[in-house]
Amino acid sequence: MITIKKKKTSRGLSVVFVRNPNLSGVSVTVFVHVGSSWENKKNNGISHLLEHLIFQNSSGEKTKKFFPLNLEFNAWTRKDLTVYEISHHKDNLKKIIEILFSCVNNFDFSEDDLERQKEVVAREIKEREEEAFALLAEEMDGRLYKNSLNFKVSGEKKNLEQIDIKSLKSWYNRFYVPANMILAVSGNFNTQQAFKTIEDQEQQEKENKGNKFYPLFYPHYQKNGSNFSVNKNFDQAYLSLAFPAPVKMGDVDYFKYLLLAEILDKQLKLLRKKESDLYDLDLYFHHFLHTGEIRLETSTDKKRADRVRKKIAQQLYDLEISSNFSEKLRGMVKKQFLLRKDSIDDLSSLAMYRLAGNKIFTPQQEAREIGKVKFEDLKKAKNNIINRNNCYSLKLK
Repeated sequence: MITIKKKKTSRGLSVVFVRNPNLSGVSVTVFVHVGSSWENKKNNGISHLLEHLIFQNSSGEKTKKFFPLNLEFNAWTRKDLTVYEISHHKDNLKKIIEILFSCVNNFDFSEDDLERQKEVVAREIKEREEEAFALLAEEMDGRLYKNSLNFKVSGEKKNLEQIDIKSLKSWYNRFYVPANMILAVSGNFNTQQAFKTIEDQEQQEKENKGNKFYPLFYPHYQKNGSNFSVNKNFDQAYLSLAFPAPVKMGDVDYFKYLLLAEILDKQLKLLRKKESDLYDLDLYFHHFLHTGEIRLETSTDKKRADRVRKKIAQQLYDLEISSNFSEKLRGMVKKQFLLRKDSIDDLSSLAMYRLAGNKIFTPQQEAREIGKVKFEDLKKAKNNIINRNNCYSLKLK
């Protein structure tokens, strides 16, 4: 039985406890409400660079006393949030809370630290430019949105060169404040003891940080029906179609679009089973905390790319959702959500509903929400979303 409790520390940090007593592990995750959406053309990439610097703390002097704990420390940055996470055995919960606080609540970086991480990020940027589908998604964002949602998470190399310790410190002080963060503890643990450890760690902080929460950035899309083409000198063409479905994570229509994307993906693949003009195909609900799109990504020969793009778009427009097939997919999706109860990482991610401004769903409740979606509403959603006026296409060649 999954139980969820929400508390707030004396300094204003929201804490979400997601407890499953059947697990042997625990995960502690810090969500910081900042990413490339809050940046500008000059400092684009600063959130990701700061994450790299903070992540390096996990192998620094302050955490050496916990050796040989063999930490599973992860960190990543998105357009709408930055995440730090440690998972381990339940007996080490107190230690991993201490480690996470010592890493995230510590800005003590040298110029050498900064230069080393700039080199790491620069390599990541170069590698990403060679990963066709990762670049395809990035380029689609850049052309789909008109506002700061089109900024790349890693920024550009020229941006990195302009970011200094002073600007990083200012960014850190602005966003890494209790009111702009959520801490999630998931797995098998004692809630009261965990909260006491969190409070004790907060009290060790000398500085009483501010209490500002930075609101979500809502999307501004380009003109409907836009077609884009980008030349990157690949051996084949990579295609993407995006159909905006602007709902926040956990909104009333959120689960409907999740289910619709699964149904469209499977039905389209069955429809195209005997065709050989594509090398691969993936259709999914690509979403942030505050918006999303049903996206299709595939690749084909360069010579037939435009023809294939038109053909597959038309197949999507004409696709009739099957009632029987939809019910089978609904059952599969519900089971996928129910499996989340056995993953401490998935349980921690439930706190993102809170960041989006909605109530937190348990895996059982997520499955129930999928079960509530009516077939007629799925058909209406498909007609409203999957049409020429709401289609953005991109060819990467």
